[in-house]
Amino acid sequence: MLLPVLALCGLAVVLAQHRPPTYTAEARLNVGGFNITAQEVPGFAGGAIQLATTYSRAVYSPDVLSPVAKKLHRTPARIMSEVTASPVGDSPVIRVDGASKNRAEAIAVANATARAITSYAVKLARSNPDSSRLLREYAAARKRQRAAQLKHGAGSSQADLAALRSRTLATLYSYSVGGQASSNVVQVLTPALGASSDRNSIRQQYLAGALLGGLAIGVLLAMLIARSEERRAESASPRKVWAAPRAASRPQEPQPERPEPVHTE
Repeated sequence: MLLPVLALCGLAVVLAQHRPPTYTAEARLNVGGFNITAQEVPGFAGGAIQLATTYSRAVYSPDVLSPVAKKLHRTPARIMSEVTASPVGDSPVIRVDGASKNRAEAIAVANATARAITSYAVKLARSNPDSSRLLREYAAARKRQRAAQLKHGAGSSQADLAALRSRTLATLYSYSVGGQASSNVVQVLTPALGASSDRNSIRQQYLAGALLGGLAIGVLLAMLIARSEERRAESASPRKVWAAPRAASRPQEPQPERPEPVHTE
């Protein structure tokens, strides 16, 4: 039983040693910034956790994969197979993992993807369709204001109402643009500085599989050997021929003598 176990375990160690290791580097992002005043707002923590989940799923977006692939001179499909992102528990932290057969490449993939996610978050926050709409409405309100002043006079109620409408739209547009300017929602918390190898974990998996397989083969071989020994012992022992017992013979009773015939003439 031990011979198959030892043989398979030795083979597993050799295979694990000659297998090229895969390196994994980790970078972390923070959603919501580090502003303590903003974090005291009710609902801010829950919103940041939801945003962390949303931005972690955006790692496979073309707006994230394309810049990383262009920077590292690879295809987006290859970057997609080498990078993963996931939120860390109930926290506004995103974990970005980059994997590669080379340690330096794994670190580069993780850091490039982390920066691409931050840029993508800024792009989403600044692409507010309300800003362009408010700008168009403000321009139209200014034209109506000038038309009302020319038609009814500068101090008329129509001109004042048009001016109030114009100032309201200008204020809304200013708030929209100001929010876009300060929309740095996702920031790099810790960049990837090193990478870990999976050689030890792969070796343990190989050894576990070899141990189970060796035990199964050893038990099977032991059963076959035991059966073969039993058959050999049976064939070597002398065979006893069974004979049916004979019936006991009864003593024959004396037959009465017959008188010899008398011949008379």
